[in-house]
This record gives sequence, structure tokens and C-alpha cells, in this order.
Amino acid sequence: MRCFDRNRYDLTGHYYIRGTEKSVSGTSSVLIEDSAGIPIKSLEIVGKTVQNGTPTPEAPIPIENANDNGMSVTLHGKNLATAEQFCKNFARFSMVEFDGKECVNFRQDNNGKFVLDGGFKPNTQYTISFDGFRKIATGTVAGNGNAFFITYEDGTESSLAMTLDVWKHYKITTLEGKTVINIGQKNVDYRSGFFIDINTFMLQEGAVADPIYVPYFEPTIIEIPTSIDV
Repeated sequence: MRCFDRNRYDLTGHYYIRGTEKSVSGTSSVLIEDSAGIPIKSLEIVGKTVQNGTPTPEAPIPIENANDNGMSVTLHGKNLATAEQFCKNFARFSMVEFDGKECVNFRQDNNGKFVLDGGFKPNTQYTISFDGFRKIATGTVAGNGNAFFITYEDGTESSLAMTLDVWKHYKITTLEGKTVINIGQKNVDYRSGFFIDINTFMLQEGAVADPIYVPYFEPTIIEIPTSIDV
């Protein structure tokens, strides 16, 4: 598979597959490693036909196309989820206006989990960033301010703590060399209420030192039909 710019010059950098044959079975998706880190403006899929044996008029052999089953390509932006998608399984979740901001609000008193659609990529870091505010119920002590717990495949965890009674910009990057299973909550302190400004929430792939917010948009799926016999 190769990608070109709109003038049909090869993109600078790597091809998606550089002369390497790969076989897959029993899977509905393939992760292509070492791909170009720039937007694709156009896509060309070049397959081949296979004819096993020598056909004769009496014993024709069908031609099998490389893309006989068709395929789909999904396009998505840098932001992989909205704040609502990220927090909707958390306890006492609601969409509210707080301090003049559009926010999601949740309480940390259950085991709600977020899993990226399709799962998190193996051995891949992710960066979460947002403007947030933490407050507690009147007359209670501060308690624990851990808003998120990141669970890894090896059973280890990392967490993000939020400061009490002040808006701050938060960022957490998952640990290098680990595979994320989910991002969620634990039964730590039900009195803490967490607010996230939905117009700042960003979940993106990679260890990003200074995240810049971009809006989330629904992934677009392009269906590529089967090959045409020749």
C-alpha cells in the first residue's frame, strides 16, 4: 500500500509497507507499523491477481484478486475522544455549566472505566490534557484528589491527582513501554466532585510535551469495494 500527495508524488518518508510481505488471519483489523506521520491526501491500493496453475479451455482456473473481500479505511483526528465519551461511565456523571464553562461533572465513588473504541494500541503512550476543577461537599475534609487511574496490561497503575478549589490545566501521559487496558476510577473519596471543561479535553496518541487542543470529530469510514476481474 502506498500513499501519494494530490500531484501523485511519493510522500517524503516511509511508505505504509515497504516491500515487506505480511500475512494475517482471524482478525478484522491490521495495524500498519512505521507509517508516515503526515496527513494522507489521497490513497492508492495496488494489489495483484493470483492464478494457481495453468488454465486451459477445458479446465479454466479462476483469477483471485488481492482485494476480493473489500476493505475499509477509517479517518480520525488527533483528538480521540470527547470529555463526555471519556467520563460517561464514571459515577454520577452529568453535563453541567460551572464557572461559566461547559463541563462534565462526576464523583469518584465507583469503578467506571473508559476504553478507547477498538482498544488501546499495544506498547503505546497516550496523553490526556484538560482544564479541570475539583471541589468537595460543604463541611467535609479534602480527601483524596485522584481523578483518574490508568491500568496497564501488567497490572500496574498510574494516576492523576487534581488540586482542590482552583481551575488548573492538567496533563498525564501513560507510561512508556506499557499497554493501557483502561482509564477509570476507584473507590477513593466519594466526596470529591470533578469538573472538566469539555472545550479543552484532549486525548491523543503519543507522549506530547505541550498538548494543543483540537476538537474531536466523528471518525469517517471509507468503504473500498472488491477488486474488478480483468
